[in-house]
Amino acid sequence: MLPFSYLSAATLTFNLPGSAFPGDTITVSGTADYQSANPNMISISITGIGTYYTLVSSNGKFSSSIIIPPDAAGGEHSVQISSSLTHESSSALLNIMPQIFITASSGRPGDMFSVSGAGFLPNESVELFFYNATYGSSPGSINPSPINTTSLISTASGGLNSYITVPKYPQGAYSIVASDKRNTSAPANFTVTSSIALPETLDTIKIFSEGDQLLVTGAGFAAGSIVTFKIDNVNLTGFNAAVLSDGCFSTSITIPALSRGYHNIVASDSARNTSAAVSFILGTSIRMTPVSGTAGTVITIKGSGFNGVQLIQITYDDKAVTTTPAVITSAANGTFSATFTVPGALEGNHAVIASDGTNSSVAYFTSTLTATINLITDVTLPGYVGQEIIVEGKGFNPGATVTAKYDATSVGSATASNTGAFTIKFKARSSTAGVHVITVSDGVNTRTFPYYMECTPPLVPVLIAPLDGTAIKQPVVFEWQALSDPSGVIYTLQISQDPTFSSILIEKRLIDTPTCVMDVFEKLPANGRPYFWRVSATDGAGNASIASTPRSFIIWSIWTSLPSPFFFFIGAIAPLFLAGTGFLLLRRFSIPRARRDDTQDT
Repeated sequence: MLPFSYLSAATLTFNLPGSAFPGDTITVSGTADYQSANPNMISISITGIGTYYTLVSSNGKFSSSIIIPPDAAGGEHSVQISSSLTHESSSALLNIMPQIFITASSGRPGDMFSVSGAGFLPNESVELFFYNATYGSSPGSINPSPINTTSLISTASGGLNSYITVPKYPQGAYSIVASDKRNTSAPANFTVTSSIALPETLDTIKIFSEGDQLLVTGAGFAAGSIVTFKIDNVNLTGFNAAVLSDGCFSTSITIPALSRGYHNIVASDSARNTSAAVSFILGTSIRMTPVSGTAGTVITIKGSGFNGVQLIQITYDDKAVTTTPAVITSAANGTFSATFTVPGALEGNHAVIASDGTNSSVAYFTSTLTATINLITDVTLPGYVGQEIIVEGKGFNPGATVTAKYDATSVGSATASNTGAFTIKFKARSSTAGVHVITVSDGVNTRTFPYYMECTPPLVPVLIAPLDGTAIKQPVVFEWQALSDPSGVIYTLQISQDPTFSSILIEKRLIDTPTCVMDVFEKLPANGRPYFWRVSATDGAGNASIASTPRSFIIWSIWTSLPSPFFFFIGAIAPLFLAGTGFLLLRRFSIPRARRDDTQDT
């Protein structure tokens, strides 16, 4: 309250406090004339509040206690004092000061509590401030920053009803005040306490597993301090967090092996501020290392959240596996550890289940296959017939027979080892140019590779013998230059008496042999007409060259060996010879007949 005011008017004097809060009791006292025959009634009128009466006592004094209504509007109120005897009056001002009430004296950042007040200017804007000497803003700050983010308007009677969210300030004592444009309330005291939260559990029930990352956030801790953690009152080593200047931190911790159910976590800083405990739920879980690999991979499996001291069974795709140790028993806290070897199976995800008969947990192992080929062929770098091909694989079914095929033809096989490894070697088959498919399979798992067969034909054969237009004796020997090709060369020799080779007399196919000797049964008629021969080449992939330029020859005989003038001579005398021969024959047959005719005449 402000100091009392003293006022006088002739014989009427009084005093009253300069200010008061709604709900306060104030005393108005003074002196005035006293007459026993005529009592002196003193009236005290306070604008906006009411009028009060009291009598002057025999000693000339008066006093009245007035309760300021709890809903009295704030600001200056006129106080009028009047005497009924002397009709004197006097006035003064009473300032009704605002005050606030909060529903909590302490709380964590983020908590909400109500704030109410009275004594504010009616229908005026009110601002709330939350501060101490280090944090926050007060009405007297250079740039005051209220905590309320929306406009607050007092009621018609100067009342106030709102709420406050505890800001993210470090732990400590703070003041809360409310101000209108004239007055500021007396402060309400509030203590910020430390707290932590698990954001992942705020909106839903989440069940965690051993090894999961648990996000922990905190507020209300000592700025610049280091926070450590306890789970179920046991120190969690290896995890701490630095508190920022606003008293907050955020970090993730790895959940250790714990029993199934609820567990409490608390945080403490180096200034000895400790949060209340928050809870999380640990469920039954298993973890595997590694989580992918080939058949034969050794897996370490660890579990938590199982019933204590119970037999644990491990299955892989619903089939029990042999483990080390052979008999698995969970510890008292529901944890266990064991190893097993991945059996052969299809590539992909496979369910690994651990069960204590009541609780179970599943994890997935990704079975992988690898198969490689020693050759990467394509259109620009093709393979060839007879080329060595090596296919190697891992992760196939252990002990299974792995078969390799070139297109649909089996070209090799091998038995997969206990880790599903194998190696198959074979040579590229004689096949057409273009892409072919190499397949390896154990009957369950399959891998394929493209294999491009070369499409470049051999060169055109160069003919050597016989020379063009010569007469040769039988058996005829044909010869041409040898060609080289990785897949081998097949020569095709064709003989015809038609220079266009529209009809073929003889055709022979010779593998990698650049010569051909005609068989005794393949004698060509020595008819004096020329024969024509040519050779083409085809490689093992069926790529054929064009045929060579044809050559001609005739088959030697006595007639073919005589010179040409001889034949001209024979051609000239042949008619004479034939005529003479005819004449002699005619005479021979005609003379005996004449003699017979003469004999008959005689």
